[in-house]
Amino acid sequence: MKFEIQHTNIFQYESEVDQSLNTIRLKPRGDERQCLLSYRIAISPSSLTREHADI
Repeated sequence: MKFEIQHTNIFQYESEVDQSLNTIRLKPRGDERQCLLSYRIAISPSSLTREHADI
């Protein structure tokens, strides 16, 4: 069985902002019961990112 999951976050502010710090942890974990076939994240405008793995 295969699933496709799409998730969208939209941040809107009352006035223009030049910085906003956000943390997202949405990458599904692959393990012995499920295999992650692909994962893609798109951020607009582009931003610095880093990956974090919960243990």
